Amino acid sequence: MSDLREGDAVWYYDELRQRHDAIVTAVHGAPSVEWMPCVNLLFTIKDPARRDTYGAQIQRESSVQHWKQTVDPNEDDASMTGRCYRLVTGIEGF
Repeated sequence: MSDLREGDAVWYYDELRQRHDAIVTAVHGAPSVEWMPCVNLLFTIKDPARRDTYGAQIQRESSVQHWKQTVDPNEDDASMTGRCYRLVTGIEGF
C-alpha cells in the first residue's frame, strides 16, 4: 500500500484512455490494503488551441477512482476504463 498525499504526481487516464501527467489536489479518505481513495487532480491541456498568455490551460477532475477499482479482477489492466488514476512510481501495493 502506498501513502497518497496532495501534491503527489499521478497519471490520469481520461474518458478516451489518454494518459496525462497530473497532480493530486485532494485525497478523499485514507488508503488501505484493499482500497485506494478517490482524488481530485489537476493537469495541463495538450491541445495547442487551448493555450493562452499563461501557457497551456489547466483542467481539473474530481472524485477520480484508482485504476484497480475500474478493472475486472479476473482480467489484466487492459480492461481499465477511463477517468481513473495510477501512481507514477508503478510500484503499487494495491
